[in-house]
Amino acid sequence: MPGFLKKLINSGLISAAAVCASAAPASAANACGAQDAESAFEEEDRRSAPRCGDCVCAGVAVLLVSEARKIMAGSVEGATERDACAILAKALELGSADAASELGRAYLRGFGVKHCEGTGLRLLKKGTEGGSAIGARCLADYYFDHDEPDLALSWLSKAADLGDLRARTELAQA
Repeated sequence: MPGFLKKLINSGLISAAAVCASAAPASAANACGAQDAESAFEEEDRRSAPRCGDCVCAGVAVLLVSEARKIMAGSVEGATERDACAILAKALELGSADAASELGRAYLRGFGVKHCEGTGLRLLKKGTEGGSAIGARCLADYYFDHDEPDLALSWLSKAADLGDLRARTELAQA
């Protein structure tokens, strides 16, 4: 188990059971090591999962993003937004597009990290390029807030293309 996962488990931010569940045992039917990687993730998670080709890597990244979201929502006692951003940074190292988007959102808002619009926008774009509808949606919101409707509609369209239902509804009403 990678050292950063041991640290997260020891700190109590994630459970060993969750990590083990994300790394399914090897199966003769699946050379990458996961028993059924396709059924292990929701559709949106599969689209934005890391593209490294390692199902265990992808599973751990999805788990890390999920745990960071719980922390950001205040659902993990004793954990801070800074902890969530550290977890997102690890998931980003594993190639998670959703981690890039969530970390980008944190930089834009200054949650758990120092506020930096440039870094936030760069990470949101990286997440969107990796298939994260969250990144495209956040970029659309950012540009609507900054009175740049053409850019906002472009990102809203991208969010819709990536499966964001709210974006699809808003575009249909426009």
